[in-house]
Amino acid sequence: DDVFTVTPGGAVQIAGRLSLSTSGISTLTLTDSGAPVTGDDTYYVPLDPSSVFTKITLTHTSTSTGSADLILNGPGGTNTITVTSTSAAVDKSSVNFSGLTGLTLIGGSGTNTLVAQGTAGTPESFAITASETAFAGNLAITGPINLNVGFSHFQYVSANGNLADGDKLTFLGTAAADTLAVNLAAAGTTSAPVLKFQNGSNLLLTLVNYTGFSQLNLSTLTGNDSITVQTASSGPSRSISIDAGAGTDSLAVIYGSTATLTNNTSLKLITLTYGSDKYLVEFQN
Repeated sequence: DDVFTVTPGGAVQIAGRLSLSTSGISTLTLTDSGAPVTGDDTYYVPLDPSSVFTKITLTHTSTSTGSADLILNGPGGTNTITVTSTSAAVDKSSVNFSGLTGLTLIGGSGTNTLVAQGTAGTPESFAITASETAFAGNLAITGPINLNVGFSHFQYVSANGNLADGDKLTFLGTAAADTLAVNLAAAGTTSAPVLKFQNGSNLLLTLVNYTGFSQLNLSTLTGNDSITVQTASSGPSRSISIDAGAGTDSLAVIYGSTATLTNNTSLKLITLTYGSDKYLVEFQN
């Protein structure tokens, strides 16, 4: 079992075995392609624009039976880190990977946004699971390439899929009593987000926006959850499907006086129409 550490200053270390200093090198490749690997390896890598390495590639081959866990540490300040099933990037710094067992993404001090980015031409499902710990959770990307990302120190998350691929997005709560405020008419900014996830009055995670998905799927799991869905006469026409899970849950749908409301109780579907703008709220449990 090996532990690899890459520093922003250009050092590459294998704990107890190797320490390598580099100079004038901007691209670093870490690979086990020379022979099958049976050990469980961990890689600590900076995802930092100040790093001398602007591009790092990690390859864990299919012939290796051991695990490969990648831990990325983000920079301080205000940052947006974009993650696909094969890469993570911030500004001009990127890390490409393949064959990972898991990815852990740690935001730096400051305000951080995690963006889950779909790959065009590839059907994928994205599941963002909140945590009872503030600004932490899990992102699971399921498709031809699966990736599980544990994240912490991220106040905001967003997701960009591809409508033509039929990509799906699900936001999951916790087993506790969750409070969720959804605004289907939101502008999709940090000051006007689509969803705020709270425990009581404590804000735990914010879904700023999503694009390229036909609807937002919301699953609040167990617990006595409170869900509010807001619409307005202007804004994007969004749809949501809510599964409140077990527990004593409440749903409030807020709409303006100019809305035409249709409540289909057999289908458990509420339709709100403001002229050309339409919002669909599907619910169960």
